[in-house]
Amino acid sequence: MAASLEPMTARRVSRRGVLAGTTALWACRADAAPPGADGTDPTSGKAGLVLRSATPLALETPAANFTDPITPNERFFVRYNLATPPTLADLNDWSLRIGGDAAERPFQFSMDDLRRFPTREVIAVCHCAGNARSLFNPPIEGVQWGEGAMGCARWRGVRLRDVLSKVGIKPEALEVVLTGADSALNLQQPPYSKSLPLDVAMDAGTLLAYEMNSKPLPLLNGYPLRLVVPGWSATYWMKHVTGLEIRSSRFDGFWMTTEYRVPRGLFPVERGFVSQETATTNPITENVLNCVVTNVRDGDTVKLAGLEIRGLAWGGANGVQSVSVSLDDGTRWRAAILGPDIGRYAFRAWRFGITGVRPGPLSLLFRATSNDGQTQGERVRSNPGGYLHNTQRKITLDTRL
Repeated sequence: MAASLEPMTARRVSRRGVLAGTTALWACRADAAPPGADGTDPTSGKAGLVLRSATPLALETPAANFTDPITPNERFFVRYNLATPPTLADLNDWSLRIGGDAAERPFQFSMDDLRRFPTREVIAVCHCAGNARSLFNPPIEGVQWGEGAMGCARWRGVRLRDVLSKVGIKPEALEVVLTGADSALNLQQPPYSKSLPLDVAMDAGTLLAYEMNSKPLPLLNGYPLRLVVPGWSATYWMKHVTGLEIRSSRFDGFWMTTEYRVPRGLFPVERGFVSQETATTNPITENVLNCVVTNVRDGDTVKLAGLEIRGLAWGGANGVQSVSVSLDDGTRWRAAILGPDIGRYAFRAWRFGITGVRPGPLSLLFRATSNDGQTQGERVRSNPGGYLHNTQRKITLDTRL
């Protein structure tokens, strides 16, 4: 089925592929039940998202829905690399298996077992590495995301390091391999497995999360358990996680060695993935500094009176220090007003009032600066996968009195 730009509130996705887990058709039905009173689709639990791909499923959050740094569950984007999400799990049958050659004593945890560990919470942006791929010129193959393949939530669960320590980690441990329950239609396609360097897996912020914004994880966002890796790309945030393998050697799975890689040194990072680097490429790791406008779009006609531009910024692992706006193509920059800082891994809201300009075309350039002094650059860092688009954003508005 071809991708569509119609919002999910206008079209209901079939139950097949969500609850039955037997097909990735995700067909849209003319006889489907209408959305609930809050606009939420009764099958998917989502509302107002844009269908970018049906197989595998990719649902984008429109910019207008980013009205707050915390993204509501029903508005949170969805991205699968494989065609078939799992069925709703009976938690009595579900378990998390942990083993590997660098595990002291392999173990199998039930959800009740996990809930006995101390509970932790982190506010963090989940950001698809391919977000804003449609902005690359020339075009790059892949899901043609706008700027809404991201969201920020309060994630609650247990620290991954507490669970791994319970199993025991041998001194030679190098990586932790993550496996989820979603599957491919083609049995020859490799399963979606990723690995984390041991130091990131043992970071105090890395969680096995079972709640999102004080509610159980939605099915399409990883129910019943997912990885949360604050500051790192969503490719490592394994949904429906069922297995962890503590390894003493480099994991050479397809989704590590072939996909989600960029030319070596293209993006500066504080915390790389040394065991997965080669002479020419390295894997996507940390999110990069970025900001977006959320209340107006390029080409909009707006009234000057009381015009205020609003948006969100995020700073990878370091948080946002400032957002600046230029009305003269970067010659002079003016500071935007920042909203509250709710965490260094979270979205930071910002706003900028437009004053002292005449009616007509108005070009605005935006950039963020992180707490470690990095500023969004002007150069597009093009790469074969169309990953991590983070150049300064520019829009032009037609302003009227």
